[in-house]
Amino acid sequence: MTAAEAYGTWFSERLGTAVALVFMPDTSERPTDTRYATATTSLSDAFPYLIVSQASLHDLNERIGRALRVPMDRFRPSLVIAGGTPFQEDGWERITIGAAYFDLVKPCARCVITTTDQHTGQRGKEPLRTLANFRKRAGGGPVKIDFGMNAIGSTSGMVEVGDVVQRFI
Repeated sequence: MTAAEAYGTWFSERLGTAVALVFMPDTSERPTDTRYATATTSLSDAFPYLIVSQASLHDLNERIGRALRVPMDRFRPSLVIAGGTPFQEDGWERITIGAAYFDLVKPCARCVITTTDQHTGQRGKEPLRTLANFRKRAGGGPVKIDFGMNAIGSTSGMVEVGDVVQRFI
């Protein structure tokens, strides 16, 4: 048994479901879209970080209505910002969280995965149906529906729950 198999077994026993440990070797590079930033990403989607504010989700859920509200896990953010105003992250270019600096480089165009309940696997129409009413972005191709901001870390540093977010102007 390899070390990866042993760790996979360990996690499987604790999670109560079969899992496999995977990693991205240092020899593998996945560049970000250089139209927005020059960086690499690993097991994330197109950029290393996705930043969403809780106020944005609250605003979206108010528009959707009580019966169809969606949780934050539908969007799979790396960092969730508390406080502030809905969609404040759209206007941020550079922020610090604790000792780390982040450049917010591109709105995150959302896909159909956001309509999947992460616990049951069932698909619906929300949140894309509601987001399409007020978060469409056109330009040079298919219409995009944005929620959250893709970001890169411009320095290393520790981020902890409760850290203050500061915006650079």
